[in-house]
Amino acid sequence: MKILFVTGRFPFPPLKGDQAVCLTRLKELASRHEIHLISFIRSKTDSRNAVEIEPYLESTTLVKFNVFTAIIRVLFGGIFTSLPFQVLLYTDGRFRRKLNRLCQLHHIEIVNTFLLRMFENVKNAPGGNVLDLIDSMVLNIGRRIKRESRLFMRIVLKEELRRLEDYEKKVVAGSDASILVSHEEAELLKAWGRAVAVPLGVEKAARHYARTFAEKENIVAFSGNMSYFPNINAVLWFVNECLPGLRARVSNVQFMIIGVNPA
Repeated sequence: MKILFVTGRFPFPPLKGDQAVCLTRLKELASRHEIHLISFIRSKTDSRNAVEIEPYLESTTLVKFNVFTAIIRVLFGGIFTSLPFQVLLYTDGRFRRKLNRLCQLHHIEIVNTFLLRMFENVKNAPGGNVLDLIDSMVLNIGRRIKRESRLFMRIVLKEELRRLEDYEKKVVAGSDASILVSHEEAELLKAWGRAVAVPLGVEKAARHYARTFAEKENIVAFSGNMSYFPNINAVLWFVNECLPGLRARVSNVQFMIIGVNPA
């Protein structure tokens, strides 16, 4: 089967969750299918990194992400459309045209899109449409608002949530399948369309840390992008709800947080 992976962030190196998920699934599927990739890039480093995943891909198409035009889209689109801000940021005519040409040139059968923010670029593409949401953005933003103390950010997030509530329903209904990492979120989204849970997995990610901690005992490690709200929330929950009880039973337990961009 010919599958086109569509992502707003080049998947190598896999520093953030969406990159890690995309790269892991890309490698797994490449052993059985013909994989093509189209991705935004932000620097020449992304272009150089493309060689790292070339063995898994039949073709790679890179589109420069223009920050200035993206901000203009958000400012004007925020006034004249009801699209979520994150969707406006990544909706790009150049990207969409290149994607459509790729689909025709390679006779793409499945378009596998990573994250809701990219959906406007693929919604009219030929072939099957699989959307890897990873998380429900409605639930994600809703939880974040509860913890946000800055007034301006609360206003922005509440407006984004209002826009997302309608948009996420339409996206799930308009896709042949939506993938989430949480069974609970997948069950909720089934009210609008076909939603399935594929638990989060990163290829052999623990091996490096296993070697690092091999001579130590009683280590609990959390690995993830630490500027991402769900990861921050998960660490706080573990520290407040689980770690005290764990240390009451095992006195020398150490909790290690491993990830880029600590909040």
